[in-house]
Amino acid sequence: MSLRIVLVLAALFILASAVGYAHASSATSQTLWQPVPYTHVVEKLPWFDQSGVNFTYYVNGSYPLLTGYERYSGVASVRTMGLAPNNTLQLNVFTNVNQPVLPNGSLYDDPIFPAYLPVLPQQFVVPRSFSVLAPGYGLFFKYLGNTSVDFNGGSGLAYSYSVSASAVGGQGESPVSKLFEVSPSNGAILVYKVTNSYSNSSVTLTLKSLKEPNGASDVSWNLSLPAYAKPGNYVSYVTTGSLNETLNFRSLFAEPDGAFFFEKNNTVDGVPQGPVFFVDSYANPVFYPAATKFGSTISFGVAIGALETTPLTYRGETAVNTPAGKFSAYAYANTSIGFEAYLSTSTGVAVLLELPAPAGFIELSSSNFLLPAVSQTPPYLPFALLGLVVVVGSSLFVFNRKKNRRAKTRRKAPARR
Repeated sequence: MSLRIVLVLAALFILASAVGYAHASSATSQTLWQPVPYTHVVEKLPWFDQSGVNFTYYVNGSYPLLTGYERYSGVASVRTMGLAPNNTLQLNVFTNVNQPVLPNGSLYDDPIFPAYLPVLPQQFVVPRSFSVLAPGYGLFFKYLGNTSVDFNGGSGLAYSYSVSASAVGGQGESPVSKLFEVSPSNGAILVYKVTNSYSNSSVTLTLKSLKEPNGASDVSWNLSLPAYAKPGNYVSYVTTGSLNETLNFRSLFAEPDGAFFFEKNNTVDGVPQGPVFFVDSYANPVFYPAATKFGSTISFGVAIGALETTPLTYRGETAVNTPAGKFSAYAYANTSIGFEAYLSTSTGVAVLLELPAPAGFIELSSSNFLLPAVSQTPPYLPFALLGLVVVVGSSLFVFNRKKNRRAKTRRKAPARR
């Protein structure tokens, strides 16, 4: 290999490396001001979203009058008609009593977390107390234990919950409380009792019959959403403050309008806390520790408590070491309160949070979709490789010269006889 060829190859290598670094730098600057990338998901819907599912209940209730209590009884049925074009679940309700059960006719409900259809999402059917939080309200399920419920001529096991509600924003606890007795197998509410302490009225619905689909649900929809909202994806964190705490987030399901549901479980000094089920928005999360876009400023959610909607200012790109590995991250901070957030450059999810003193750090400990950064070529490596090419090329050049010189010497030497 001639020295000229070696130098040409080295020049081409340097040029290619420079182009590669320039492209990477340009891509980073362009990515910084874009929304986080979305992923495609096909999500299967719950069993009760199929047409023809029919709940029929006995109804008994009472409410006060000046002369005493007015009592009533009858039958109510709720039949699913399938998904409407706007992705809501269409219901057909029939009842032969007036108040306080649902009116007759068509109603539209949420297909995953319904308010009118008497069934709980399967993820919520756990023998533990839990809560469901949304930006405008909170539901608190207190597990009362197992009970036996008569149904279809026999008796079966049910989980019993008392359910209370409160409005977010200082409105206090609702006077309406509920008692659910729920089938562990499919989430159907077998007994549904509502009492209103303000009006001193109550109504009880006891399941008479349930027509279920013959097979598993094949109803599904196609979604595009951030990786953190994909059902089954999780992130876990550990704290370094005064509390020995772990925080676990697991996404459960999502909807085309931007709503998604996730479960959060905390463990404090080895004692489980929760679970808490959150109703959030993957287009603008309020509770989940992530941002949907990168910019000069971002607003972070309430997943970190009192720092709700705290504006954070971009500080730069860096590499962050966590118990889960090393991650490329964009750094944001609010120095006036001493809060910093380091967000994964690929997903927008927090990999490290520094809370105001004396709270300490929240660090990523594991995830099934956040992957540590791959080791990248350091800036000096192309020049080191260039040096190696020059050394090898020079050695070859010297070797060839010596080889040529020995060949000439042999040609000039007299032949032996």
